Amino acid sequence: MSLFATYVDGRKGNGNIKGLLNTCKACASAYAMARYRKRAALPRVEMEPTIKTCRVCGQEKSTTLFTKSAGRLLNTCKMCNSEYTMKRYRERCAVDPAFYERSLAKEKARHHTYVQLVFDHYGRECECCGETEMKFLTVDHIKEIRSYKQRTEMGHNWMYRWLVKNNFPPGYRILCSNCNFGRSRNGGVCPHQEGSQAIAQASSRKCGEVPEAPFRGHDMVEAAGKPVAVLPSVAWAEKHFGLSALLN
Repeated sequence: MSLFATYVDGRKGNGNIKGLLNTCKACASAYAMARYRKRAALPRVEMEPTIKTCRVCGQEKSTTLFTKSAGRLLNTCKMCNSEYTMKRYRERCAVDPAFYERSLAKEKARHHTYVQLVFDHYGRECECCGETEMKFLTVDHIKEIRSYKQRTEMGHNWMYRWLVKNNFPPGYRILCSNCNFGRSRNGGVCPHQEGSQAIAQASSRKCGEVPEAPFRGHDMVEAAGKPVAVLPSVAWAEKHFGLSALLN
């Protein structure tokens, strides 16, 4: 009888002897372990807390304000962690003045590596005007970034690093500073493209032909025989040369 399981509270089992089960201990243990393994194999759905208390400032903050490391949230919020990091950095610079120069040189080298990787992937030429001088080129996001989280991650100085870390996502291209700035001030259309398309349409209406692709500004002016490298807009052309002079 010692090989059969009994009820803990002394209740009768289904067997013939008071307090004993119809299953021996070995079978009952095997059945319990099988149920345990089956339940353990099920995916666990754990609800992460939305509020967490910072260990340093003692304030209750949203979990989005805490940094996640190794799959778990740190006990210090981002603001307190940043203040602590900057404090240690200033103390280190005060003790070792050359530490700042070494850190700056290391960061510049890392940033230069990210820049080269981005230009190797997206190209080394402005897609609008064809500029190839590296000092003029920059990264342009084709569509407006509306996600606050993405804007925060990219920032202003970490855009190249963000592109590399995210495996060069689509929606970005290389433009020169003029085209990028002109596009932002002209409703998303570069003045080069705006002027080229208008002149190309006027020329096609005059000749009765539709060009296969819009010309660039400098191509238009060279075709008209004018000593101007780039034509920003139709208004500029009318002011300096007259639109009829360019089309004749």
